Amino acid sequence: PLIGGMPDAGHALLERHVCIDTTASGGNAQLLAEVSAA
Repeated sequence: PLIGGMPDAGHALLERHVCIDTTASGGNAQLLAEVSAA
C-alpha cells in the first residue's frame, strides 16, 4: 500500500521476516511440510 504520510512507530520500528530453508529437502516444500507434520 501507498503511505501518504509518516508511518506510525509500531509499523516503522518492528518488522519480521520468516524464511524456511527448503534446501535440505531438495527444494521441495511439500516434502518438508510432510516431515514437519509427522
